Amino acid sequence: MRPIFSFVLFVFLFAGCFAPVQENEHHSDQTTIVEPHVDPCKEDRKKFCKNQPSRRGITRECLIQNAHSLSPDCKAYLIKKGRIR
Repeated sequence: MRPIFSFVLFVFLFAGCFAPVQENEHHSDQTTIVEPHVDPCKEDRKKFCKNQPSRRGITRECLIQNAHSLSPDCKAYLIKKGRIR
C-alpha cells in the first residue's frame, strides 16, 4: 500500500508543477510584444567615433564631444538618459 501512495503523491506533485504553464497557454492572446532595443546612436558612433576604442566610457565621451552634430534621435536619447543637456 505504501508504494502506491508514494506513486500517487509523486504523480500529483509532478502534475502540479505544469499546471501554471498550461493555464498561461490559454491566455496567449493577451501576450505583449516587446520591440527589440533600437540604438538611436549607432550611426552617429560609426560616423564620429569610429577611431575610438569601443569601451563604453570612451564612446560616451566621444558622443558628448560631438553633441552639436548628432542626429536628433541620438541627441534626444542622450538627453533622456541624462548624458547631455
